[in-house]
Amino acid sequence: MGAEYVLKLLPKGTHDWKKFVQPDEIKALLAIDHFSVVWEAGINFNPFTKHFKLTSNMDVNYIMAASRC
Repeated sequence: MGAEYVLKLLPKGTHDWKKFVQPDEIKALLAIDHFSVVWEAGINFNPFTKHFKLTSNMDVNYIMAASRC
């Protein structure tokens, strides 16, 4: 939301929290097709330095890698 309304990096209305998919929801969908998450990390972006940093916090932005079981 900060990227939209504070920093104006994205058009207003880009994000809708009702549509946010939680990491556990993705894991459940992957498991249905016999995949398991082998790696996951949160991503933080610093708009001032324009650098990304991997973190353990997956509350907002995250990435995953999965492998077929």
